[in-house]
Amino acid sequence: MNFTVSARYHHPMEIVKLFEKYDALSELKHVFGFLFESPLNGGRPRGLCKTYSMDVIDELNARGIGYSFTLSNTTVAEEHLEDAHTNRILERFEHPLNGVIVANDRVAEYIRASYPNYLLRASCIYDFVEADDINRACESFDEVAVFPEVNEKFETLRAIDKPEKVVLFGTSVCLNLCGKKRAKHYYILGQDHIAYYNHINYGISYKERDYYNPKMEWCLAEKSKPKFHDIERLAAMGFTTFKITQPDLFESVYFKHEDVGGNVKWHAHRLNPLRTGRVR
Repeated sequence: MNFTVSARYHHPMEIVKLFEKYDALSELKHVFGFLFESPLNGGRPRGLCKTYSMDVIDELNARGIGYSFTLSNTTVAEEHLEDAHTNRILERFEHPLNGVIVANDRVAEYIRASYPNYLLRASCIYDFVEADDINRACESFDEVAVFPEVNEKFETLRAIDKPEKVVLFGTSVCLNLCGKKRAKHYYILGQDHIAYYNHINYGISYKERDYYNPKMEWCLAEKSKPKFHDIERLAAMGFTTFKITQPDLFESVYFKHEDVGGNVKWHAHRLNPLRTGRVR
């Protein structure tokens, strides 16, 4: 099993240390996060993500771990593709270990043409949730991520031709309830990065708080509960790569089991719950 883990709240080397702690570094495939500062960024607001030097990508690569840039803005224009800083970083880290995550055909075509050595992943933001759409996407992308509700659609999962190319959520929170309204949320978050780009390039006023976790009246984030998906069952169906957005939850379930009082009963390096059927 392989894991691609979010660096939204955790420094990439914290994630590496987590896997090292349980002698599981071989299972860490990618860490994913922003290309600071790029108008192509998407998926999360600037102000809610941990910042770190891009030099950390060299450290990850030296350990055989890739870094995936979340260039998943759905609202980009041609001008944003030509951003000098973005292209300088993409050129520096172009390597088959590393990846680019996109949610826009314009960006996907640009990355394929300009930086073909990256692993190209279709973001879940594309909203490929039906088997036919997922199968078509697998013909165009190296990997295809899907929203967490697909994990529960076993007929859909069984109809996927190349499960090894599909990235499923291993943990999730607000996407469990968001539904189709999430497209509006991602639009706003993409505009955050473009507004900052306009501020830097054109001197237009930018207020981070305007985009700092925008919750519309329809937002169900506060009602959502973190979920650890049944990745053992999904792995048995041929799916090998899982997306982890809550590393703390992942550690508590995958690497160690805790009872109600917080007492650790066993550890993954001694007894792997996914291989003994303990996680249900």
